Amino acid sequence: MDYPLATVISIGCCSIVYVLIRYYSKKTKLPELSQTWWTPGTENSVNNDIRPYEVVFSEELVSDLKYRLKHTRSLTPPLKNVAWNYGTNTDALRKLLNYWVDNYNFQERLKFINQYPHFKTNIQGLDIHFIRIKPSNAEKKRILPLLILHGWPGSIMEFYKIIPLLTTPRPEHDFVFEVIAPSLPGFGFSTAATIPGLSYIQMSVVLKNLMLRLGYNQFYVQGGDWGSGIVNAMSTLFPQQ
Repeated sequence: MDYPLATVISIGCCSIVYVLIRYYSKKTKLPELSQTWWTPGTENSVNNDIRPYEVVFSEELVSDLKYRLKHTRSLTPPLKNVAWNYGTNTDALRKLLNYWVDNYNFQERLKFINQYPHFKTNIQGLDIHFIRIKPSNAEKKRILPLLILHGWPGSIMEFYKIIPLLTTPRPEHDFVFEVIAPSLPGFGFSTAATIPGLSYIQMSVVLKNLMLRLGYNQFYVQGGDWGSGIVNAMSTLFPQQ
């Protein structure tokens, strides 16, 4: 059976590409990233312990926020009958600001935030904040450490509702998760770097070291947005973990 010349050429090209990919994928070496210290000058003064942490809304902080909300500049009225077609509707924004000042229950929200154990530890000069939720009543279950990462703009609050689903043992499964959810460097209650260069690839090193600090040489990962880039880099650079 005769094949058209174009078909033969296509098959030949595909075969060559396949062989080249197989060859170079075996030869490629992963980069070795340095353990950069992201706050130079603090190397000899940091505390490497894992420290309990509690989120606090002081009266001074809340009062200052309410003052700022009350004294915002006048908002430009929205165009008629356009709803949100041209961006944020300022009538809706004014209602939101008023609710934040007059009705938002800061102390109730504070209890919600602190329902899970919070911690901090210093990794490469950065005070990394994280919550760590261990499963209860998990006898005879395999406990799998799961690192979950938020994105931008986001925070660990994204995970609060799903955490019980991950940490509650179920009779149909022989495993349950222990969840570690850190605030990315510069987000939430984690400190930021004081020098440039802290990309998502470098963050993967920091957060891998966080898991090592917690005693996990191997663990599962999940991330969204920026978090997805970090866990992708982590999986590529440290596949054995």
